[in-house]
Formats: sequence, structure tokens, C-alpha cells
Amino acid sequence: VLVPAATAPLLQLLVDLNARRRWDVLWVDGRVLEVIDDCHDIVYEINASDPFISRDFCLLRAWSADDSPPTCHSPRVLAYRS
Repeated sequence: VLVPAATAPLLQLLVDLNARRRWDVLWVDGRVLEVIDDCHDIVYEINASDPFISRDFCLLRAWSADDSPPTCHSPRVLAYRS
């Protein structure tokens, strides 16, 4: 099912670790360890894979910082690398 949505607010929702608690049932906790620049940071996060096992990761996150006027379907990028 495709749901039309503006990409900029969706990207912001994905990048915001506090908002992640509201939509990701496997996400337990996380924090930004280091801000590299406006569109790169290093995060530590803990994800649950079942009720008794958790997985923790240290990840480099990168996302687009396109300053052009946004349209409803402007492409945005969010990438994680461990």
C-alpha cells in the first residue's frame, strides 16, 4: 500500500530519536554520541529482537540536507552504517 506523504517531515520523524519511540516497537533506547555536521552523526541505539534479547549498535547516520524548495515527493535519503 502506498500512502502519499511529504518527504521532509517523514525524514525528520526518522531522524528524531525521541519520536522513534512512538512508531518503532523494537526500538528500546538510543542517543546521539557525536554530531559530525548538519546531516551526519554517530548514534548508539538498543533494539529488541524478542522479549528477552536486545541488540545494541553504534551507527553512523547520514541524511540528505537538500535546501531546494521541497515538493511533496522530493527525494530524501537516510542511511545507517555500523
